[in-house]
Amino acid sequence: MPSRRYGSSRWTIGGASQTILAVGITLCALPIAVFAPIGGTLAQRYGARRWAIGGVGAITLVVTFYGIVPGVAWLVALTMATSVLEGFTFPSAPMLVAAAVTQDRQASAQGLMIAVEVATAAVAAVALAAVYDAYGDLMAWTVTAVTMAILLLIGAILTRPDDLQPVRPGVPDDPIRRPFQ
Repeated sequence: MPSRRYGSSRWTIGGASQTILAVGITLCALPIAVFAPIGGTLAQRYGARRWAIGGVGAITLVVTFYGIVPGVAWLVALTMATSVLEGFTFPSAPMLVAAAVTQDRQASAQGLMIAVEVATAAVAAVALAAVYDAYGDLMAWTVTAVTMAILLLIGAILTRPDDLQPVRPGVPDDPIRRPFQ
């Protein structure tokens, strides 16, 4: 939680200055852009569903440690690791949407996916702020990781194709390949 040092014009979080935090956030965003093209290629090769489940599962494990690590340097390092995993994983979600709907519904399906992501983040931010305020960062990040794991399990069950083959884009007109029927 931000705290203001007496007599200072700089805001700090965990003892880090605003400049350090800005540089850390910028550094943590770069791997997403760098690794997304590679992640898209790998998701195409191994199947978007499989790639998404593995990537989000790995991110869930890393998020578990957010409330445990001491100091800003470790938190930035964990965030960098998460960012690399996100870069590899992010392309798989639009690929799953592309495989789930017919060609004439692609734009609306992609828009709906993004709207649901933003709405989920907004609800999670409000809920986790209350958890953080009442119980601290360890409990907030534990709740986050457990919620991620539960939602990942539900998503894995709901998107499991009947033929158990990897879900790849380019086959949305074949109803057996759609994750939702």
